[in-house]
Amino acid sequence: AKSIATVWEEARFTKSACAAAPSLAATFGLEVTSTQNVTASPNPTVLKHMAEKLAREDPDVVVPVCL
Repeated sequence: AKSIATVWEEARFTKSACAAAPSLAATFGLEVTSTQNVTASPNPTVLKHMAEKLAREDPDVVVPVCL
């Protein structure tokens, strides 16, 4: 893998967990295409928008945290 994106639900735990992603990615030579957060319990419209954005970015790996 050469690129990653993170998706996390707005919560204290997930915010701190995903905050480490950019530095960890840099350590392993990965490009972070985006770090996206959503409100707690997102609706289908929000998730559709996020999925479309990820499809455009085309990261090799998507790391979802607590969705």
